[in-house]
Amino acid sequence: MVRMMGKDLIKVSLFKYLPWNEKKVLTRIREEVGWESPPDSSTTWRFDCTVDEVKNYMYLKLLGVTEKDDFYSRLIRAGLMSREDALMRVKLENEVNIESMKALLGEVGISFEQLDLAIDRYLEVHPR
Repeated sequence: MVRMMGKDLIKVSLFKYLPWNEKKVLTRIREEVGWESPPDSSTTWRFDCTVDEVKNYMYLKLLGVTEKDDFYSRLIRAGLMSREDALMRVKLENEVNIESMKALLGEVGISFEQLDLAIDRYLEVHPR
């Protein structure tokens, strides 16, 4: 558990106590709630947030990995996913939708080229 700074809130990491079983979770929400993933999404994870696309793009350019790489790596070590399945999913799910990124960046007055330039300048000073 993590105590939030300056607040009487406690964050509980559910999956430190319950094993992650993606098939079971997806089956349950589809059958009990009627949930469907968007047809244009390659993943059921964080598909609802365009900001996530920008974050993943920056992670990939700066670090060469995303949170998904870390998550699947943990599942492999816990024996909940094979390395082959993880590699297949990372290859598919780490594809960034550049057009949706450009649209979001445009809404806040930043061009895709400006973002790329800022990342490149950072990498010049702080190479991987």
